[in-house]
Amino acid sequence: LTLEQGSPASSVTFGLDEARQRVKSLSAQDLQASPSLAVIFVDPSQDFAQGHVPGANWVPRGFLELQIGDFVPAKDTPIAVTCKNGQNALLSGATLVELGYSNVSVLEGGLAAWQQAGLPVEKGLSGVMIPPTDMVNAGNDRNFSDRMLYLRWETALGDKYAT
Repeated sequence: LTLEQGSPASSVTFGLDEARQRVKSLSAQDLQASPSLAVIFVDPSQDFAQGHVPGANWVPRGFLELQIGDFVPAKDTPIAVTCKNGQNALLSGATLVELGYSNVSVLEGGLAAWQQAGLPVEKGLSGVMIPPTDMVNAGNDRNFSDRMLYLRWETALGDKYAT
């Protein structure tokens, strides 16, 4: 490293094209016809709650390496990776292959393709083993309890600085 030349360029391990070569593609109909697959959804919890393949487990991409073993302990278990549009699933699928999982498929086109095929969608946080910490709800997304806590904080803050 020299000041004149800067840091050496770092390269991304793989992109979407390389990821496509590492994993099998699965149509929505093929996924529905394969109930024995372990299905994971890798987008944020809010997206999972808005809709996912029925029976899918939520394993966020940012925690994939840390949490996948809790959901799929055997590396030869067939896994189907899903997300909203298929891109995060592709990259996550390639990551699973890098981790030694040998039977990884990706839902081509993601949940959007699943819905276009007219297949049922499950909503809510079923399939979530631990409370999501990947999102901070704001505004109307917050529940009544969160809003009341905030108002109490605001009121206490006003009392604290009252003259």
